[in-house]
Amino acid sequence: ILQKQYEDVATQNKINLASFYGRQNYKCSNKNTNCETGAMFGKKCKSCPYDKARERALASQLCVMNYDLFLSLKEYSEKFRDVRFSSIICDEAHKLESFLTDFNTLDWTTEKCSYYEVEYMDILKYEHLCSYFNEIAIPLLREYLVFMEDEYPYIMGERGDLDISETKIIQRYDMGFEDLRKMGELVKLSKKDFEFKHSIVTTEKGWKVKHLFGAENCIKYMQNYCEKMIFLSGTFPNIHETIEELGIPVEECEILRLPTTFAKENRQFVYIPVGKVNSNWNNDEILKQNILDTVLDLLNVHNTENGIIHTSSFAIATWLFDELTKIGTKHILYHHNDGNRDKVIKEFTTNIHETKLLISPSITEGLDLKDDLGRFAIFVKVPYPYLGDQWVKKRTDTSQEWYMKQAVINIVQGAGRVVRDVNDYGVTYMLDTCYEQLVKNAYYMFPEYWHEAVVKL
Repeated sequence: ILQKQYEDVATQNKINLASFYGRQNYKCSNKNTNCETGAMFGKKCKSCPYDKARERALASQLCVMNYDLFLSLKEYSEKFRDVRFSSIICDEAHKLESFLTDFNTLDWTTEKCSYYEVEYMDILKYEHLCSYFNEIAIPLLREYLVFMEDEYPYIMGERGDLDISETKIIQRYDMGFEDLRKMGELVKLSKKDFEFKHSIVTTEKGWKVKHLFGAENCIKYMQNYCEKMIFLSGTFPNIHETIEELGIPVEECEILRLPTTFAKENRQFVYIPVGKVNSNWNNDEILKQNILDTVLDLLNVHNTENGIIHTSSFAIATWLFDELTKIGTKHILYHHNDGNRDKVIKEFTTNIHETKLLISPSITEGLDLKDDLGRFAIFVKVPYPYLGDQWVKKRTDTSQEWYMKQAVINIVQGAGRVVRDVNDYGVTYMLDTCYEQLVKNAYYMFPEYWHEAVVKL
């Protein structure tokens, strides 16, 4: 969404902007597929649209791309790796560290172990990780790669005309080679360094080793390749901590704060203290009834307008969707899970001839409900990160301020889904009394313009 907005602004103002996307976004006409798939088999196309876009990006004085693509190019692209920039401008920079900590992680799954013929083990501690890697995974993965090189000579030679099965073999080999490299780097770390830099996180299919902070990747892939970095965001809670998280000395930074141009009457935040919505919410029948009654009252107030409910958990979203469906509302209800999120969002934003309500646990950003697409938002629960995630728990243990900061970002960004420009208007409601404690502890983290628009009922 944001990249498309930059493209539109550049076109309107006749700015020469190169907009660059990943391979999967370009059509390979010779092979009737996208360039990501096409690059894996057959001869290289003489006129590749992805290569042309990349060359234009490298030659342009101004280029826009997403964080994931930039980091991947810096790590894996020979043509892009050593390129230096006069400036790297990071928009929505409050999200940058999240991308940096997710990038270049070791993702270990039962499926991979099946490919590599390596015994799978659940790992939770550093000591077990080192033993498993050194004694089992690394030796067997090396054997697998040697076998692949002997069995399929084209892996090490010219990867010319390949069929789909050969392409999959190369993909698995490359994936194994990369995993072996990451394992080798991890076992070199002392326990102290590992515990400080990384977290082992359980996933649905296995586990992964994730960076605890973004500083190392920020320095390696960004700071080392530019003269200066410019960070832009409407939500920078505790800006000095954010700078330190990215490994940037505070004394080397200049901070510029600008007032909002949105009238407070157009962006009211209404606090309705219904009750404390914590992990025990499902056992409190009175609380659940109060939440449901309040939501129904608000839907009646906005019975001709579209809106979104932020629940902060799939369990609350599912419960609320089921209850509202049983009772019946004038709003057409939309509810998503991890698997159909994009599909539901598309349906919600394109079906314009109906009054609708989106119930979501996780869409506080990346959703443009401009004008009549969204006139109200409801927070059922303060959107703190999920402490059941090992990475979140470990990061919170290092900094309670970081934990509060994420809630502040999610609230401000979530409210912003329904107020998109200076002429737009919308109202946001907060039902969770945990909001009071957050404001008490983190008042200074909210933008200066925030509190002037808060109304308590």
